[in-house]
Amino acid sequence: MTRLADPIPVVTGYPTGAGYPNPYPYVYGAPPPQPPPHAVPYYPYGAGAAPLPPPPSEPRSTVFVRSLCAVMIASFLVLFVFNLVLWLVLRPNLPEITVSWAAVSGFNLTAAAQQLSADFNVSLTFHNPNDKLGIDYDEIGVAVLYDSEIISYAPIPPFYQEKGSTTAAGARLVAVSEYLSSDAAKAMDWDRSHGDGALSFIFRVFARVKFGSGAWWTRGDAMRAHCKDVRIGFGNGTVAAAGALVGPSPKNCLVLM
Repeated sequence: MTRLADPIPVVTGYPTGAGYPNPYPYVYGAPPPQPPPHAVPYYPYGAGAAPLPPPPSEPRSTVFVRSLCAVMIASFLVLFVFNLVLWLVLRPNLPEITVSWAAVSGFNLTAAAQQLSADFNVSLTFHNPNDKLGIDYDEIGVAVLYDSEIISYAPIPPFYQEKGSTTAAGARLVAVSEYLSSDAAKAMDWDRSHGDGALSFIFRVFARVKFGSGAWWTRGDAMRAHCKDVRIGFGNGTVAAAGALVGPSPKNCLVLM
């Protein structure tokens, strides 16, 4: 009886690496240097590494500054809302300003030299239409213009107006050999020598006003009043050196803020 040969064992897996050469051989003549004896051994992160220290806490000064800023912002918002509510409830109305009277004397125009000398007197009326708020006027002044060119300016004393009251204020504006532009001098000379010889001037009122009552007041805001077409008539055309307001009066002014 014939004996069967032993079966060949089946080997699985990858072949050992002994049969493959090192793809990156060490090319230096000496072996690689060894770490010093006291060097700290390398550990991969998470395998024996010390935990990271907690982040440093904010200094007390920084916390105080942030708290102070938050309080200031909150206070500002509360104050803003409070003033807005008061403004909507009280609703300040702008004053009403009119030119009640105006006159000029010593009027002398030299058109060739573009010079003007004149003495203006104007009376203004200020009315406070508010029934809950007073008006405080400060830094008041009035200017007289011709053809949008300023001839003279004069201040007016500051004053306070009670609610619903009316105040009269006057000003004297003097021009001594005041130079005019060529166009303004020619236009003024033409108006004096044609028609009734009346001249149309513009008066502008400037002021810083505040509205309020008791402990509540608005901030000071700039106010302007434009009083246009204030006609000054002269008795006999180009010869007269004095004139006064002609036409409908008082002249209403456009008040802006």
